[in-house]
Amino acid sequence: MGALMGSASGWYSLAGPLLYLVDPLYGAAAFLGNLFREVLHIMVYPLLARRIPLAAIAVGGATTMDTGLPVVAAYGGVEERVAAFVQGALLTLVLSLGLPLAVSLV
Repeated sequence: MGALMGSASGWYSLAGPLLYLVDPLYGAAAFLGNLFREVLHIMVYPLLARRIPLAAIAVGGATTMDTGLPVVAAYGGVEERVAAFVQGALLTLVLSLGLPLAVSLV
Protein backbone atom coordinates (compact mmCIF):
# COMPACT_ATOMS: atom_id res chain seq x y z
CA MET A 1 0.00 0.00 0.00
CA GLY A 2 2.91 2.33 0.73
CA ALA A 3 4.12 1.89 -2.84
CA LEU A 4 0.77 3.13 -4.13
CA MET A 5 0.91 6.15 -1.84
CA GLY A 6 4.37 7.09 -3.04
CA SER A 7 3.77 6.29 -6.68
CA ALA A 8 1.33 9.19 -6.97
CA SER A 9 4.37 11.45 -7.50
CA GLY A 10 2.88 14.41 -5.68
CA TRP A 11 -0.59 14.18 -7.21
CA TYR A 12 -2.46 14.39 -3.91
CA SER A 13 -5.85 15.15 -5.44
CA LEU A 14 -5.81 11.77 -7.21
CA ALA A 15 -4.04 9.51 -4.72
CA GLY A 16 -5.99 10.61 -1.65
CA PRO A 17 -9.51 9.93 -2.98
CA LEU A 18 -8.50 6.73 -4.78
CA LEU A 19 -6.86 5.20 -1.73
CA TYR A 20 -9.67 6.47 0.49
CA LEU A 21 -11.88 3.96 -1.29
CA VAL A 22 -9.58 1.17 -0.06
CA ASP A 23 -9.19 2.53 3.47
CA PRO A 24 -9.75 6.09 4.77
CA LEU A 25 -6.46 5.99 6.67
CA TYR A 26 -4.52 5.16 3.49
CA GLY A 27 -6.35 7.93 1.66
CA ALA A 28 -5.46 10.50 4.31
CA ALA A 29 -1.83 9.35 4.40
CA ALA A 30 -1.55 9.49 0.61
CA PHE A 31 -3.12 12.93 0.49
CA LEU A 32 -0.88 14.39 3.19
CA GLY A 33 2.30 12.69 1.98
CA ASN A 34 1.85 13.93 -1.57
CA LEU A 35 0.81 17.39 -0.39
CA PHE A 36 3.98 17.63 1.70
CA ARG A 37 5.99 16.57 -1.35
CA GLU A 38 4.58 19.49 -3.30
CA VAL A 39 5.28 21.93 -0.46
CA LEU A 40 8.81 20.53 -0.15
CA HIS A 41 9.39 21.13 -3.86
CA ILE A 42 8.23 24.73 -3.62
CA MET A 43 10.48 25.36 -0.61
CA VAL A 44 13.58 23.45 -1.73
CA TYR A 45 13.73 24.10 -5.47
CA PRO A 46 15.16 27.63 -5.15
CA LEU A 47 18.04 26.22 -3.11
CA LEU A 48 18.73 23.23 -5.33
CA ALA A 49 18.23 25.01 -8.66
CA ARG A 50 21.68 26.60 -8.51
CA ARG A 51 23.55 23.31 -8.10
CA ILE A 52 21.40 20.56 -9.63
CA PRO A 53 18.64 22.26 -11.65
CA LEU A 54 17.27 19.29 -13.59
CA ALA A 55 17.49 16.88 -10.67
CA ALA A 56 15.72 19.40 -8.44
CA ILE A 57 12.73 19.29 -10.77
CA ALA A 58 12.20 15.61 -9.97
CA VAL A 59 11.31 16.48 -6.37
CA GLY A 60 8.05 18.04 -7.57
CA GLY A 61 6.77 15.01 -9.46
CA ALA A 62 3.49 15.49 -11.32
CA THR A 63 2.92 18.94 -9.83
CA THR A 64 5.82 20.50 -11.73
CA MET A 65 3.56 21.30 -14.66
CA ASP A 66 1.05 23.29 -12.63
CA THR A 67 1.67 24.58 -9.09
CA GLY A 68 5.42 23.97 -9.16
CA LEU A 69 6.00 25.55 -12.56
CA PRO A 70 6.06 29.19 -11.35
CA VAL A 71 8.84 28.32 -8.91
CA VAL A 72 10.83 26.58 -11.65
CA ALA A 73 10.22 29.53 -13.98
CA ALA A 74 11.44 32.00 -11.37
CA TYR A 75 14.63 30.16 -10.41
CA GLY A 76 15.45 28.00 -13.45
CA GLY A 77 16.20 28.61 -17.08
CA VAL A 78 14.28 27.82 -20.24
CA GLU A 79 15.55 24.24 -20.30
CA GLU A 80 14.32 23.66 -16.75
CA ARG A 81 10.90 25.13 -17.53
CA VAL A 82 10.40 22.82 -20.48
CA ALA A 83 11.68 19.81 -18.52
CA ALA A 84 9.35 20.58 -15.62
CA PHE A 85 6.32 20.88 -17.87
CA VAL A 86 7.14 17.71 -19.82
CA GLN A 87 7.78 15.75 -16.62
CA GLY A 88 4.50 16.89 -15.10
CA ALA A 89 2.53 16.17 -18.27
CA LEU A 90 3.99 12.68 -18.70
CA LEU A 91 3.48 11.75 -15.06
CA THR A 92 -0.09 13.05 -15.17
CA LEU A 93 -0.82 10.98 -18.25
CA VAL A 94 0.74 7.81 -16.84
CA LEU A 95 -0.74 8.23 -13.36
CA SER A 96 -4.26 8.98 -14.56
CA LEU A 97 -4.30 5.54 -16.17
CA GLY A 98 -1.93 3.55 -13.98
CA LEU A 99 -2.88 4.53 -10.46
CA PRO A 100 -6.59 3.63 -10.73
CA LEU A 101 -5.58 0.33 -12.30
CA ALA A 102 -3.11 -0.42 -9.51
CA VAL A 103 -5.67 0.48 -6.82
CA SER A 104 -8.25 -1.79 -8.43
CA LEU A 105 -5.82 -4.70 -8.09
CA VAL A 106 -5.53 -4.23 -4.33
